[in-house]
Amino acid sequence: MAETYDGVTLQEFASKFRRVAAEETRVIHVVERGDIPLGEYGFLEFFCPDPACDCRRVTLRVTTPDGRAWASISFGWETARFYRRWAHNPNDADEMAGASLDPLNHQSKFAEWFLSFFREMVRTDRKYVERLKRHYRMFKNLPREKIGGGGHLTAQSTATRGKR
Repeated sequence: MAETYDGVTLQEFASKFRRVAAEETRVIHVVERGDIPLGEYGFLEFFCPDPACDCRRVTLRVTTPDGRAWASISFGWETARFYRRWAHNPNDADEMAGASLDPLNHQSKFAEWFLSFFREMVRTDRKYVERLKRHYRMFKNLPREKIGGGGHLTAQSTATRGKR
């Protein structure tokens, strides 16, 4: 099932920028026993392909290399005030600002853990947030004819190896 946002299917950043995604997709390695299964988890980025939309948001699909989806996280880096002015429904502004689990996509029983981890990551790693913003601008600045096509957000996306 593909995710839609305001009737628009989100597209994977890697579908348009393979080399950049291979080098810059955030990957974490869980190496200690705990609640989360050991392994590698990629935070794949998906953006709205509508060039007229300036939502300043990303949806991240947390996956393992076998394509299994563990969480779908929506992240807006602007303030709730920005989203109140921008949003079609100002009541959604508080949820649009910051990180939350995407209610339109399947979440695993570990999704809350990945959301907490992601919130801490963006709180402490401003360079990562700036990278997400740069990827958003790259994606939004593509000529319209290059935005269409594959790479839609689905539960079967595969993880891209990259820098932490």
